[in-house]
Amino acid sequence: MDLCTPPATHAPLSVKAMENGHHVILEKPMAMSVGETERIYKEYQRTKEEVKLCVIHNFLFEPPILEIKSILEKKRVDVLSIDIRMLHTPNDEMISDRNHWVHSLPGGRFGECLVHPVYLLRNLMGRLNVRDVYGVKRGLYDWVDYDELYATFDSSDKFGSVHISFNSPRWTTPLSMKIYGRHYCSRRWRDMECH
Repeated sequence: MDLCTPPATHAPLSVKAMENGHHVILEKPMAMSVGETERIYKEYQRTKEEVKLCVIHNFLFEPPILEIKSILEKKRVDVLSIDIRMLHTPNDEMISDRNHWVHSLPGGRFGECLVHPVYLLRNLMGRLNVRDVYGVKRGLYDWVDYDELYATFDSSDKFGSVHISFNSPRWTTPLSMKIYGRHYCSRRWRDMECH
């Protein structure tokens, strides 16, 4: 069962599906709270011999990401840092609709979209530590507390940053990523930048 319903329905629907022996693919965010996530996971633990549970991380399987991973592996690139930008215009269909379910999420619109750059960073950098998160309001929507987010992460000797904006004059599809690293070539490290 592929659950693409609003996140407030994910816990009851996924638990019911697993109780009835169905595999579950959950659209992100997985749930509205830690308690709901624990409820889903508890049912999965009870039924995991019969069912599978997966949260969608669709960007990992986009052709450009697969190509980047292939290049990094083939060229033996030592990733040093990754910078990800998600730039949306103020007329983004979720943030501009005061009645959209996204505003009931912890973190509002960021609770819906921040997971994408985080799982990309994690996939390319390994386990992440959150260094800093900064939010600011620059837009005009009175139902939105923050519409710009900056976050930094590290992972042993790697550094990652994310900037998400809902104030951009143009939209990026769906994100832009810069990867900085070194690759071993002819017995020496060479600095490189991939776009």
